[in-house]
Amino acid sequence: SVTDPSIARQALLDPRISHLQMPYNTVSQQFKPCFRLAHQQKKQLIINRPFQMGQILVNGHDPDAIATEAYRYILMNGFKGVVLTGTSNNDHLRQNIHNFIHAKRQLFM
Repeated sequence: SVTDPSIARQALLDPRISHLQMPYNTVSQQFKPCFRLAHQQKKQLIINRPFQMGQILVNGHDPDAIATEAYRYILMNGFKGVVLTGTSNNDHLRQNIHNFIHAKRQLFM
Protein backbone atom coordinates (compact mmCIF):
# COMPACT_ATOMS: atom_id res chain seq x y z
CA SER A 1 0.00 0.00 0.00
CA VAL A 2 1.36 3.38 -0.96
CA THR A 3 1.05 6.49 1.18
CA ASP A 4 2.65 9.01 -1.17
CA PRO A 5 1.27 10.00 -4.60
CA SER A 6 4.77 10.29 -6.13
CA ILE A 7 5.58 6.71 -5.06
CA ALA A 8 2.23 5.58 -6.48
CA ARG A 9 3.12 7.17 -9.81
CA GLN A 10 6.50 5.44 -9.87
CA ALA A 11 4.88 2.10 -9.06
CA LEU A 12 2.25 2.51 -11.79
CA LEU A 13 4.97 3.25 -14.35
CA ASP A 14 7.02 0.21 -13.30
CA PRO A 15 6.32 -2.71 -15.69
CA ARG A 16 6.96 -5.21 -12.88
CA ILE A 17 3.95 -3.93 -10.92
CA SER A 18 0.47 -5.14 -11.93
CA HIS A 19 -1.56 -3.96 -8.90
CA LEU A 20 -1.37 -0.94 -6.62
CA GLN A 21 -3.04 -0.52 -3.24
CA MET A 22 -3.91 3.02 -2.16
CA PRO A 23 -6.39 4.89 0.03
CA TYR A 24 -9.14 6.82 -1.72
CA ASN A 25 -12.39 8.36 -0.53
CA THR A 26 -14.31 11.64 -0.54
CA VAL A 27 -12.00 13.07 2.13
CA SER A 28 -8.65 11.67 0.96
CA GLN A 29 -8.31 12.54 -2.73
CA GLN A 30 -4.55 12.94 -3.27
CA PHE A 31 -4.42 9.70 -5.30
CA LYS A 32 -7.11 10.71 -7.82
CA PRO A 33 -4.57 11.08 -10.70
CA CYS A 34 -3.62 7.42 -10.18
CA PHE A 35 -6.93 6.24 -11.65
CA ARG A 36 -6.12 7.64 -15.09
CA LEU A 37 -2.51 6.49 -14.96
CA ALA A 38 -3.53 2.99 -13.85
CA HIS A 39 -5.95 2.81 -16.76
CA GLN A 40 -3.30 4.01 -19.21
CA GLN A 41 -0.78 1.50 -17.87
CA LYS A 42 -3.37 -1.33 -17.72
CA LYS A 43 -2.87 -1.77 -13.96
CA GLN A 44 -5.38 -2.87 -11.34
CA LEU A 45 -6.05 -0.72 -8.28
CA ILE A 46 -6.77 -1.96 -4.79
CA ILE A 47 -8.60 0.77 -2.91
CA ASN A 48 -8.44 0.79 0.86
CA ARG A 49 -10.13 3.08 3.37
CA PRO A 50 -13.18 3.85 1.19
CA PHE A 51 -14.95 5.09 4.34
CA GLN A 52 -11.96 7.01 5.82
CA MET A 53 -11.50 4.41 8.59
CA GLY A 54 -15.26 4.49 9.26
CA GLN A 55 -15.38 8.24 9.89
CA ILE A 56 -17.51 8.92 6.80
CA LEU A 57 -20.14 6.45 8.01
CA VAL A 58 -20.10 7.56 11.65
CA ASN A 59 -20.74 11.19 10.79
CA GLY A 60 -23.72 10.52 8.54
CA HIS A 61 -27.40 10.01 9.15
CA ASP A 62 -27.97 7.31 6.51
CA PRO A 63 -25.01 4.89 6.46
CA ASP A 64 -26.33 2.99 3.41
CA ALA A 65 -26.69 6.15 1.32
CA ILE A 66 -23.26 7.36 2.45
CA ALA A 67 -21.63 3.99 1.68
CA THR A 68 -23.29 3.88 -1.75
CA GLU A 69 -22.01 7.39 -2.46
CA ALA A 70 -18.50 6.39 -1.31
CA TYR A 71 -18.49 3.49 -3.78
CA ARG A 72 -19.95 5.64 -6.53
CA TYR A 73 -17.20 8.18 -5.90
CA ILE A 74 -14.59 5.46 -6.49
CA LEU A 75 -16.36 3.95 -9.50
CA MET A 76 -16.80 7.28 -11.33
CA ASN A 77 -13.02 7.46 -11.77
CA GLY A 78 -12.99 4.66 -14.33
CA PHE A 79 -12.07 2.29 -11.52
CA LYS A 80 -10.92 -1.21 -12.30
CA GLY A 81 -9.83 -3.31 -9.35
CA VAL A 82 -10.78 -4.19 -5.78
CA VAL A 83 -12.17 -2.22 -2.84
CA LEU A 84 -11.09 -3.33 0.64
CA THR A 85 -13.78 -2.43 3.16
CA GLY A 86 -11.99 -3.71 6.25
CA THR A 87 -14.89 -5.45 7.97
CA SER A 88 -14.99 -8.78 9.74
CA ASN A 89 -18.73 -8.52 10.38
CA ASN A 90 -20.78 -10.67 7.97
CA ASP A 91 -23.78 -8.34 8.08
CA HIS A 92 -21.58 -5.35 7.24
CA LEU A 93 -19.97 -7.29 4.40
CA ARG A 94 -23.39 -8.16 2.93
CA GLN A 95 -24.47 -4.52 3.25
CA ASN A 96 -21.24 -3.38 1.59
CA ILE A 97 -21.88 -5.71 -1.34
CA HIS A 98 -25.44 -4.39 -1.64
CA ASN A 99 -24.25 -0.76 -1.53
CA PHE A 100 -21.51 -1.41 -4.09
CA ILE A 101 -23.98 -3.00 -6.51
CA HIS A 102 -26.38 -0.11 -5.96
CA ALA A 103 -23.58 2.39 -6.74
CA LYS A 104 -22.73 0.53 -9.96
CA ARG A 105 -26.37 0.55 -11.03
CA GLN A 106 -26.61 4.30 -10.41
CA LEU A 107 -23.63 4.92 -12.67
CA PHE A 108 -23.97 2.32 -15.39
CA MET A 109 -27.66 1.61 -15.88
